[in-house]
Amino acid sequence: MEVPGTIKTSQKSAPTVSKERILIVTPKSPSTNPRMRKAADALAKSGYRVMVLWAYGTVWAAQNDRSICENAQWQSRQIGGNPDSDRRAYFFSRLLRKSFELIGNNERAQCRSYNEFIRQGLAWKPDLVIGHNPGALGPVVRIGQRLQVPILFDAEDYHRGESYVVRAGIEDRMIALEDRYIPHLSAMTAASPLIAQAYTELYPNKKITTINNAFPAALQPIAPERMTGPLRIVWFSQVVGIDRGLQDFMKGMASA
Repeated sequence: MEVPGTIKTSQKSAPTVSKERILIVTPKSPSTNPRMRKAADALAKSGYRVMVLWAYGTVWAAQNDRSICENAQWQSRQIGGNPDSDRRAYFFSRLLRKSFELIGNNERAQCRSYNEFIRQGLAWKPDLVIGHNPGALGPVVRIGQRLQVPILFDAEDYHRGESYVVRAGIEDRMIALEDRYIPHLSAMTAASPLIAQAYTELYPNKKITTINNAFPAALQPIAPERMTGPLRIVWFSQVVGIDRGLQDFMKGMASA
């Protein structure tokens, strides 16, 4: 995609290293954010210098996070500590996040270590900043405005309609967060045509490009294999839980 004032991405793999610097901000961890990793990988392979600022998520993901970051072609930096090697920063960042939630500071409640993300992002001086997950909206807009560089956001879900948002009764907070920051974005990407359509209806003046949430073509089989016997279903999901749509899928299968 091309956005006025942004860096044009190359379709070639492994070109000479570019001087342009692209910052990716996510309040999630790399192992639980495969779409973010695919973006970082693609940009790094296109020759851009990529930095990913991310935050600790869960114990089970920590080992994978280390492996991913050690083997990536992009740089990364964990923000806000962790319960293993940086307990002090982790404890105080969680305490602050909870305090902001209690007093109604929405953007800081959605992003642990909000100020540190901004500080580290400004220090790296990117030419383009990209946000993943709603909690990144505030930091990327602040960084982009301060440095006067293009700001992108990737909507991998229709965030205000996600099941956890609805169950927790925080739709108003998510709507307020998006309404405050999305108008300041240079452009958006979306993980499906319907997500792009939903956001276009909300923000008709915003350029939104669909980048389907799919695996690289190189990983696809040359041709579908003919199957015999009972139909087999493979369920792909980052996590398995009661809020991932699996129950609805099974009900649909039963009534088919």
